[in-house]
Amino acid sequence: MSISVFSLFMAFIWSSVFILLGSVLQRRRPIIIYMYFFPLLFISVLSIIRLFTSVELPFTKVIHSKIILPKIMGFLNIPLLTFRGFTVHVYTILLLVWIAGTVTLWIKTVLHYIHFRRFRKHIQTKPETVDNKVSVLVSKIILSGNSMRKVKVIQTSLLSTPLLTGLFKPVIYLPNIPFTDTELEYILRHELTHYINKDLWIKFLLNIIYSVFWWNPFLYLLKRNTDHLLELKTDLSLARQLSEKSRTQY
Repeated sequence: MSISVFSLFMAFIWSSVFILLGSVLQRRRPIIIYMYFFPLLFISVLSIIRLFTSVELPFTKVIHSKIILPKIMGFLNIPLLTFRGFTVHVYTILLLVWIAGTVTLWIKTVLHYIHFRRFRKHIQTKPETVDNKVSVLVSKIILSGNSMRKVKVIQTSLLSTPLLTGLFKPVIYLPNIPFTDTELEYILRHELTHYINKDLWIKFLLNIIYSVFWWNPFLYLLKRNTDHLLELKTDLSLARQLSEKSRTQY
């Protein structure tokens, strides 16, 4: 089992094909309605697995290239400079750029997390929502999803749209505006369905993958497709639980 330019190249090609296929299928609403989201989810998982399997297994059949790969190898091995006996090639620069990009994205993620922690701490200095109907509704939805973890709900004027955060300690932030009982139920059901389905974990893992393979332009498409898929999955899941009248309102 080994890693080579060929295996990296094929991993890039096939993962890109899977991502493009998922993007095409996502536009086919009949497929989504009648087959639900499983084909799209399967293709997305294949895309990610192929990205991380840039190896040649013992049974791998290598198709020798006499034009494309030799040119790629020749370009990557062009010597640029020599410093104290160490020769810097094109692939050396590309590898350093790859590492620098990944480290930069990790630093940005940490800074964003620190900023959000301060923001969350500022919000949580204000009283938590204690509306009885909210507490009862949250408990009902959580129990219906076979989850016993407590979910905190906080209203704040600092946000204009509902927001779910917290991988281990989930918190739903609601804008400090009046909602009808129906609107409040749909909003809470939507956000809690994301939590019950572990959608935050999926996005978290996808961000880690993106930070490593940031140079792959198709990952932008995979992120967008996954976000859309998770929202669609949540909407379909809720729609199946509602009556026809409630489904229309939702």
